[in-house]
Amino acid sequence: MSIVIGCDSFLALRNLRTGLLDRWLNGEEIHVWVDPRQLAGSQRVKPEGVELACLEEFDVRKDSRLMKQVLAAYHARKCYYDPATIWADFLLSSHRHNQRKPLRRAASVSRAAGRLGLYWLAGSLGMARHWRSAFAQALRRHPVVDVYRERLQKVDATVVVGLSPEGLREMALMEAANSLGLSTMVVIRSRDNLAAKILHLPHADAYAVWSENTRQCLLSMYPETPPERVH
Repeated sequence: MSIVIGCDSFLALRNLRTGLLDRWLNGEEIHVWVDPRQLAGSQRVKPEGVELACLEEFDVRKDSRLMKQVLAAYHARKCYYDPATIWADFLLSSHRHNQRKPLRRAASVSRAAGRLGLYWLAGSLGMARHWRSAFAQALRRHPVVDVYRERLQKVDATVVVGLSPEGLREMALMEAANSLGLSTMVVIRSRDNLAAKILHLPHADAYAVWSENTRQCLLSMYPETPPERVH
């Protein structure tokens, strides 16, 4: 039996090391899977007793079907629960891409207002929750999840932890674990990550956050999450 920890960020690996996780989990078999580009540096700083390997290369943005699904869920949630922030993002995008074309900029802003309204309505009808689950099921059918299932079974994983849900590789790892019925945990390092950087937050048995403020933000934006799961 073993614990598998995803670290799709050097910050996650740093926190794992400075938190002395190897001491807290003394006696457990720990596998840490990192960003492939950071493997060499990770080898130099990994905690004692940790088996290090790479996360699988996966970028949801390169799959148009999956990207359409995850963006629908993301925008419905943001437009309903955090409309001010995403409206600022829409405006910034419209201005950045049409700086010297006022008519096109005005048209772009108008379309953005329409998107905000439509996604707000979808969010009010609970579609963000439905689309989140639908995306999770679609992702579990992706070949990279098959690879993760094989790897998790090979190391006899019993617990899978995602330390960088804002990364694009870990969502596939976590959905593989969920599909196998393993115990799962997601660590959210900041309120900013939760509010603006996490494209898909997998369902998990436990969520760890740094503050009560972040806990309340998670429960507000993801009301389907049982409060007792957020620590």
